[in-house]
Amino acid sequence: MSDMMRLSNISTYISDDGLTSSWVDHFLSSETINSRIYNVKVLHDVIVSDHRPLTFCFACNLDTTVAEYS
Repeated sequence: MSDMMRLSNISTYISDDGLTSSWVDHFLSSETINSRIYNVKVLHDVIVSDHRPLTFCFACNLDTTVAEYS
């Protein structure tokens, strides 16, 4: 799991009473994609349910070269 390679000792689930927490939310990727993932974190300040969102950045190189054909 891509997130487990970058994070430790976190919780993505927190019970409504706040007494129980666990790391139950993850994301997976291929090895190729995994090498481009960075800045993985849990958004503890975003509360939309009992699960906290995971976020990450993904580096990609875009070829902006325009080929001209005649």
